[in-house]
Amino acid sequence: MTPLMIHDETASGTLLNQVCLLLEGPSITVEELLRKRIEEEVESYSREYPERDGGGVFQLQAAGSHIALRSFRDRGFVIYINNRRVDDLKQEVEVSPNTSVRFVEC
Repeated sequence: MTPLMIHDETASGTLLNQVCLLLEGPSITVEELLRKRIEEEVESYSREYPERDGGGVFQLQAAGSHIALRSFRDRGFVIYINNRRVDDLKQEVEVSPNTSVRFVEC
């Protein structure tokens, strides 16, 4: 498992949030990265608020993934990996503990 830290930032560089993902392989597509991130956030929310789950975890993941992918396509945020902007959801990214990932709101 490879840990990958994602930093959420404003356009001016202010850190908003950090999420650590544990990835199984040495590479991942940008789309898989987005989906994995949503999955981790939904699971984290479910752990923190188990009384609010009500069986809706999969619905939250599906809705969250759909919204995140649409927002990426519509330039609601951009992703930088190792300080290079990625634009293609199918782009394959090699990951290591030193990989830098930033989600920057527009």
